[in-house]
Amino acid sequence: MLCNKCGSSISETVNYCGQCGEDLRVTKGGVNQSIAGDNGFSAGQHNVFTGNNINLGMRDEKPKAFIDRESVKPVKLMGKHIKTAWLMVVGFVGFFANVATIFTSIGTPNNYNMILWLLCSFSGFLFVLGFLLKRFRFMPLIFQRNAESDRSGYVYITKLSGNCALCDGELKLRHLGPKNNKKMFLCCTRNPEHRCPFDPTILNDPIN
Repeated sequence: MLCNKCGSSISETVNYCGQCGEDLRVTKGGVNQSIAGDNGFSAGQHNVFTGNNINLGMRDEKPKAFIDRESVKPVKLMGKHIKTAWLMVVGFVGFFANVATIFTSIGTPNNYNMILWLLCSFSGFLFVLGFLLKRFRFMPLIFQRNAESDRSGYVYITKLSGNCALCDGELKLRHLGPKNNKKMFLCCTRNPEHRCPFDPTILNDPIN
């Protein structure tokens, strides 16, 4: 065994170098180890320096999938960008206005009840959508489209896309799991086994 400080040959049973007094317990304990012959140096448990590459505390790192918005379209009415508060107010007022109209027309011939029920359902949908966007700022819709809102409350219709980290397939957003506890996953179109959980909070504000 060689002393790290002066290079003197010493026994592995001693704790101090007899030539320079260097403390050998750290080296013997394996905290820092020099590896000769490969231009590498290991510091601590999992920190490895090899040539120009540095690996800090990571072992068996898995490939990472990257996803971003393919399209961003602001939701506008008469040229004005709609906000979540507008959806909630219009939905709330429209729902109760249509319910009141339906109940006041009970017992009288009315050919518009079906239309009123549809308007009532749509108003309820707007209120729920506005509430969820205000709370979570992300809501999956249909045809791979999503409703999103930024920190100011403005509403957008977006589409996400990305490439699988394990193959050349495309990533799509899917809801998987038990009926009452479905979660969002990014699933590969080429191999359904290639999937990972999706957290919409990692996305930045949508920019048109």
